Amino acid sequence: MKAETIKGAVVILALLLLIAFWLLALQFRILSLPFLLLWICLVASYRWHKRNWLIVAGIAAFFLSTFSPVDLYVPGWSGPHFGKARSGTRLVRQVMGMAMISRCEEKYGEFIAGGCCVRGYEAPWLLVFDGSDEPGSPASGSQPIRAETNRTSSAAGSGR
Repeated sequence: MKAETIKGAVVILALLLLIAFWLLALQFRILSLPFLLLWICLVASYRWHKRNWLIVAGIAAFFLSTFSPVDLYVPGWSGPHFGKARSGTRLVRQVMGMAMISRCEEKYGEFIAGGCCVRGYEAPWLLVFDGSDEPGSPASGSQPIRAETNRTSSAAGSGR
């Protein structure tokens, strides 16, 4: 290979890595990390597989996953899990900002409070994996909250 070709490939690789880390900083998705690691491994092992389409497919999967409206729920990282817990794998709404728990319970049933620091690029839905198959058992990590405990006595009496 010519030195110019190698230099151009290194510049493109560096730019793609910078864009990838910038996207992770702006709209971090846990779902995107495996795709980024896969792409880095494919680039590092290019001498053995020599397939350009694998590298292009890996970076395309990463970029598409950063714009996905779905992310993975990690207990303790994504925020507290509120509402009536269900079992099984499901999509749960992520509510950003100061969530009004009783109102969000009425609207969504089950939700994850994403926190107060809103960047605007957070995933609106989180994929929750729950190992329990019994329909009556609470989901792991959830904190079921009764709506009556969240209302003040004047709000509960007026029917709001």
